[in-house]
Amino acid sequence: MRTPGAVVQPTGRVFMSRLPNVATAITPANNNTAYFVYVGRTTETVVAKYVEFYVYAKGTGTQTAEVGLFSTPSGPNKNSQTLTKLIADGTLTSLTAADKVVARNSAAFNSGAGYIVPAGTHIWAGIRTAMGTNQPNLAGLCMDYQEGMVLSNTAAGALTGAGPWTGAIITQPASYYLNTPLAPDLRITMD
Repeated sequence: MRTPGAVVQPTGRVFMSRLPNVATAITPANNNTAYFVYVGRTTETVVAKYVEFYVYAKGTGTQTAEVGLFSTPSGPNKNSQTLTKLIADGTLTSLTAADKVVARNSAAFNSGAGYIVPAGTHIWAGIRTAMGTNQPNLAGLCMDYQEGMVLSNTAAGALTGAGPWTGAIITQPASYYLNTPLAPDLRITMD
C-alpha cells in the first residue's frame, strides 16, 4: 500500500508561487523597483535554468531588464527580508516585440549549465525592468495579505549588481480589490 503523496513527484520542473493570478496584470512601478516572488524551499538539489513570466502588453523603448534567483534565511514571515543573489542575468528575450508571450532569460543561467540550488534553500525569483519609454505589462500575483510571499525594493538598481537587497512587504491599500496585482507572476523552470 502506498503512503499518501507517494505518487506525486517531490520536485517538478517548475517552481511557482502559491499566490493566485486571477487574470490580472501589473506594470512595474519604476525603473529602480525590483520584485521578488517566493517559490518555495527546495527539498533536494535542483538545477534552475530560467525565470519565466508572461508579458500581456509589450514595453517600448530600449530594453533594460534583469531576472535572477535569490535566497533568504527563512521563508515568508510577514516581515521585510534580506535577499541574497544566487545568480542574475540581464539578457532577456524581447519585452518589446510582441504582446501575450512568455519571456525569460535568453540563455540558461550559468552559461547554459543552470544554477545548482542546494536542498533546503528558500528560493525566490526576482525581476526588474527599466525600459527606455514604457514598462511592459506582466501577469500579476494577488492576495498576499501581507504574508511576505512577494517583496519589493524601490531602489534596487540592476539585479546583476552585488546586492544584497532588502525586500519590503507589498501592502495592499484598502481601496484596492482582492484581485489587484501586487507583483509579477514569476516562475523558475528547469528547462
